[in-house]
Amino acid sequence: MQNNIYSIYSQTSSSRAEDNARSLSYEFAWCEQVIETRLRQYAGQDDDCPPIRDITPPVHHRDDSEFACFVRQHQLNFIERLILILALAPAIKPRMLDPLLQPNEALNRPYTEFGCCFEDDGVFASGETLAFLLSGDELDGRFQVQHYLLVTIQPALNYLLP
Repeated sequence: MQNNIYSIYSQTSSSRAEDNARSLSYEFAWCEQVIETRLRQYAGQDDDCPPIRDITPPVHHRDDSEFACFVRQHQLNFIERLILILALAPAIKPRMLDPLLQPNEALNRPYTEFGCCFEDDGVFASGETLAFLLSGDELDGRFQVQHYLLVTIQPALNYLLP
């Protein structure tokens, strides 16, 4: 009997993991498109690039994965979804941030404006990374991102992490 319970649990867990993996793969592909588009715009190759906010995040209406349910339950907007995926990337898909590590050949180091942080052989996105992805060099947009992080995200973090 124990084997039957274990096999049912394994099937359920495996199915849930597969559902989450599928949902997250769509979300990572969206974020990769955002990164690629911003880098093309930054390099002046933006003739056919859509505005960043026109790159629509995946729709999870009929997706019952835990990730999709979380997105729907919390009604995450474009910025919040981008923050979430950038936060998950180092643990789940670290190579997603690799395009942001390209060296500035004039300085022989990564571009400061891309905002990545390096810690314990890992690369992490920062608020600066988010500001770059959403606004590029536009100061007004960057200030809006900083304000959003301070006014909206910081209080939520204070609540979650006392």
